[in-house]
Amino acid sequence: MTTDQAMQTTKEPRVTTDDRPASTAAPARVTVWSGPAGHAPGSDATGGTHPLVVRDLSAYFGSHHAVEGVDLSFPPNTVTALIGPSGCGKSTFIRCLNRMHELIPGARATGDVLLHGQDIYGP
Repeated sequence: MTTDQAMQTTKEPRVTTDDRPASTAAPARVTVWSGPAGHAPGSDATGGTHPLVVRDLSAYFGSHHAVEGVDLSFPPNTVTALIGPSGCGKSTFIRCLNRMHELIPGARATGDVLLHGQDIYGP
């Protein structure tokens, strides 16, 4: 896949890179490359659905909002990389995908994580 064929999604979580509180820190940039551009979220060029789709995922540690509003589709037969600075929420996001985040006391996640169309957090 060339860069022209890839879709770039940039999220800007807040991280502290110095002594300032997180609310005043400059946002860190996390770039995710995944799948061909120009298709609806959760679908591919052939109209098929992606096996894993994340919609408006947020993660919290108590009142601290660690990951905010992530939307991402994982196309079949591809490798997706999450790249960003230390403390930007990469590991927290992955913990939400495999439901390990909820094992941390006081932690919670909101949004939808669809595995083959079924919400893993649903009833």
